[in-house]
Amino acid sequence: MAAKKIAIIGGASAYTPDIILGLIRHSRELAGSEIALMDIDQEHLEVIAALSRRLAEHAGADLRISHTTDRRRAVDQADFLLPQYRVGGLQGRFLDESIPLKYGVVGQETMGPGGLSFAMRSIPVALELAKDVQELAPNTWWLNYANPTSMVTQALTWSTDLKVIGLCDAPVGMVYEIARIFRYPLEGVTFDYKGINHCGWITAMYRDGRNVLPRLHRLVRWVPAGLIPDERAGHVLRLFQRHGVVPNYYLAYHYFRQEMFQHARYDAERGGTRSQVIMKGLPDLYEHYRQVANAAEPRLTKHRGHASHADLAVEVIVAMVTGRRQRFIVNVPNQGALEDFAPDQVVEVPAWVDGSGYERIPMGRLPEFGADLIRRVKHSEDLISRASIEGDRDLALEAFRAHPLTPSRDVAEKILDELLAAHRDHLPQFRRPTQAGQTT
Repeated sequence: MAAKKIAIIGGASAYTPDIILGLIRHSRELAGSEIALMDIDQEHLEVIAALSRRLAEHAGADLRISHTTDRRRAVDQADFLLPQYRVGGLQGRFLDESIPLKYGVVGQETMGPGGLSFAMRSIPVALELAKDVQELAPNTWWLNYANPTSMVTQALTWSTDLKVIGLCDAPVGMVYEIARIFRYPLEGVTFDYKGINHCGWITAMYRDGRNVLPRLHRLVRWVPAGLIPDERAGHVLRLFQRHGVVPNYYLAYHYFRQEMFQHARYDAERGGTRSQVIMKGLPDLYEHYRQVANAAEPRLTKHRGHASHADLAVEVIVAMVTGRRQRFIVNVPNQGALEDFAPDQVVEVPAWVDGSGYERIPMGRLPEFGADLIRRVKHSEDLISRASIEGDRDLALEAFRAHPLTPSRDVAEKILDELLAAHRDHLPQFRRPTQAGQTT
């Protein structure tokens, strides 16, 4: 089996060590491969590269770790591209979280106005990266982890002919959480998922060809959600009990809108937004990485995020490299997988993945009780994808206004204008020349 080149764009991310661990676990299938880490953050890139080499060396993994701040060098001849950059950093996420809160709207990095704002910054960088990829690695598989993944993947689908798959571990993450709480074994279970990223439902769970989701529903139907200590799992449980299918956790922002807003505002006022909490903890995390990189027995005890985040991308790569046919939930152009959407609209559905690529599994129609909400969110996201490509402020306003979490056009315009001003340095496509030759 030929060695591969896997380029991780945003390689200095605190998420990267877990991706490296996943690649090490599959080093036999990936023997001789190069893992090219690229980032503009030289200091943290050096830390992650040193840690990655130490982990690979200690495990005896035949993987070569390279690192660079030159994007073209990293991309050149890559077989797999794994972008996980964050335009504007965590400070940008803080603005996406905090500005909508001022107008009575929840702030979140992928949902509502905050997610639309993040898309406006992420999409232009994706399209610039795509130019390098089309020139230097046109046959690469682009496994997109850059958020918001559905909107970035949609923009790439409309603007390029590259082979792009959007990835997110959220669809199965909450099922695993419920299964863990109620000690329900999930070995050998596969899922049906209908929707778009962060807005959809797991409608079936199969073991030995039989849907076991109704049985799990009976087990949890009368359990008081208040007994679940984890708030995320509690929201999932409440919706599961109500509808008999498992929601993507992010649907809580729609179904428990006021509750989620109050929690977000309380957190922002007391302990800081989610981004502020993460920023406070990152120095200790990178110091841990430095220590592990120099340890005789390197062992990571601190992590950024859940292991399933890294496992998903690695397992997709391994399925393609080995040709072993596996089932994953992916973000890809619809092409008939869901009857509710046009062929070129990106949806989140199961697909078979192997050495030839992916094959969508038809899912029929969206659940009737949730179809209108998902279609409205998708409409807003498609508008912002086009606005981000074209630099069209009016189209961006329509996207903000159309989103179900935005209460009115007036509020949408206020949030949009403040976000455009706050992120001005990262939104070159929205600058327009004036008669005096200046830019606005």
